Amino acid sequence: IWEGAREIKRFHANYQINLTLAETIDDDTQLLIRGNLQLLKAAVTNLLENGCKYADNHRVDAHIRHENKKAVIEFKNNGKGIQPQELPYVFEPFYRGKNAQGQRGQGIGLSLVKNIIELHKGNIEVTSEPGTSTCFTIFLPCECEA
Repeated sequence: IWEGAREIKRFHANYQINLTLAETIDDDTQLLIRGNLQLLKAAVTNLLENGCKYADNHRVDAHIRHENKKAVIEFKNNGKGIQPQELPYVFEPFYRGKNAQGQRGQGIGLSLVKNIIELHKGNIEVTSEPGTSTCFTIFLPCECEA
């Protein structure tokens, strides 16, 4: 996550990425995920970059926590949001919602993110309040005792 944030900042100096770790995380093994580092980095980087790109203030807040033997990462921004009728389609290849008009992209990023997360036996959810905010949340199984 931190590597992805650094990479994005190199290319987009005006993007703001705020990363926070839950206070309940007291052992790094609570977030130990078995998987392909490059694929997971690509998924996280896409969510961070999209979060900034579609936010009015170019800021995304990423919060990391541990819950029920899963690493949970929320990517939240404030901006145009996604219309309720578009939410079922955001993970479809080449789908671009109305909020993407005027933005660069091909509509394949979120479908790749979903495939990567599912490949790692996780899942991804999206919630949005049109005109206010959007939050993508990924859940990945941890290799932990807690």
